[in-house]
Order: sequence, then C-alpha cells, then structure tokens
Amino acid sequence: MVQASKASLLPLIDSLNIALAKISEIWMVTAVVIMPPEVSLKVQDAQGKAEFKTITMTDLLGKFDIEFDAQALKTATRETRRAQLMELLTLAPSAGFDQSTQQFFIDMRKIWTEVLDSFELDSTGIILEQKEVLKKQATFQKDQQRFQPKPPM
Repeated sequence: MVQASKASLLPLIDSLNIALAKISEIWMVTAVVIMPPEVSLKVQDAQGKAEFKTITMTDLLGKFDIEFDAQALKTATRETRRAQLMELLTLAPSAGFDQSTQQFFIDMRKIWTEVLDSFELDSTGIILEQKEVLKKQATFQKDQQRFQPKPPM
C-alpha cells in the first residue's frame, strides 16, 4: 500500500520539479530588474580581516546555486518504478495465487508488460497474446501425444 501511494505521488513530484524550475527562472529575471547594477559585499578571510568586494550584475547571471534537473528526476522516478515492479514480480507468483480456486488473481501478463515498459522495451513484440499462448500449448500437447510411446498390445 505504501508503494502504491509512493507511485501515485511520482507524477506530482515531477510537476513540482517543473514548477520549481520555472520559479527559479522568474526569480533570476526579477533579480535582474530589481537589483542595482553593482553590489558591495563584505567578505572576511580566515584571520577575520574584512574587505569589500564589488559584484556586478553580470557576475550573478546564470544558474550557479540551484539547478533543477527534470531529466534526473524522471530517471529516478523510472528507477523507483522499475524496482517496485521487480519486487511485485517476485511476490506475485506466491502472494497472488488463490489456493481455493487454484487461480492467479494478479494478471502476470500486465505486470510483465509494465516491467518491460519501465525498461523502455516494446512489450507488444515480446509478450505473446493469449491466443498465441493457447495455440502453442495445443501444439505442444499434440507433439507430446504424437511422440509418446504407444503401449504394447
């Protein structure tokens, strides 16, 4: 349940990251408009000796302190999602099986589709459709019956 709530927060975190990047750009533009062309700063060295340095607007322009990297967040989000899916993949065969009905109540095909998508692989070419699986099972059973030794009469 905790993992599910974390996964639902990931798009919100991505949106917040984009918003923070825009806010930082607005602050930079505002600083250019509001700040005086030169600012004097008092700087003390290790011995406590103070001196004043003049900093111009061109010294401050740029993204030096904070830079929001949306791509890094997307990568972290993708890696978190991938880890969650891999954990689910290991738990699903044992925890997602109903002993009374002898059936899975978790769709393993969908989990595998999500896992492959998290690795940015096209799952349509890798995961067989249900019809193809049934067809392969029927072919396998026919082959087994054909090659099975006949009992002596």
